[in-house]
Amino acid sequence: MEFRTIEPKILYFGTPVALVSSLNEDETTNLAPISSFWALGWTLVLGLLDETKTADNFARHKECVVNLPTPEMWPEVEKLAPLTGKNPVPELKAKQFHFEPQKF
Repeated sequence: MEFRTIEPKILYFGTPVALVSSLNEDETTNLAPISSFWALGWTLVLGLLDETKTADNFARHKECVVNLPTPEMWPEVEKLAPLTGKNPVPELKAKQFHFEPQKF
């Protein structure tokens, strides 16, 4: 087994939630909380389902903004949890999510 030291070192946040904003077709902003992300070197890896509005937006527009909310913001972040910007809501998410285009 070979071990390598990388620069910069791995930055691991634990399991917080990040807020990812991406650009919709009409140039409005979609906002999505995600908990599957990590930084490895200079690369930030985001774990997304294919059926999300965020994934659709990334396929069309390759830029996003990733924000790390403060612990005090948890009530506002939790309000985003059951929302999706995708209409119609994908069957996979239909039991837990409802469509909301204006998440801000």
